[in-house]
Amino acid sequence: DIYEYVARLVRQACPPAGAVPFLYGSVPLRTYLPDGDLDVGACMPAPYVSRWFQGMVELLESQRLAALNANGDDAHHPNTLG
Repeated sequence: DIYEYVARLVRQACPPAGAVPFLYGSVPLRTYLPDGDLDVGACMPAPYVSRWFQGMVELLESQRLAALNANGDDAHHPNTLG
């Protein structure tokens, strides 16, 4: 489930604050289209909001690098996307 994956990343990006991810928009209302997007928000204490973004970027980058390493793909430089 994509939401569970994103929610886990949100919680990991801000562990001391106890971020609480939630769905909004068309998905919880079950009015989404097959090619629709997933709207995810998160509640957390105000002091963590500015730090959460950097934590999320670092987690996503580590996930990307782990996937590259698992596939044996060493042709990509770690600072490039794709």
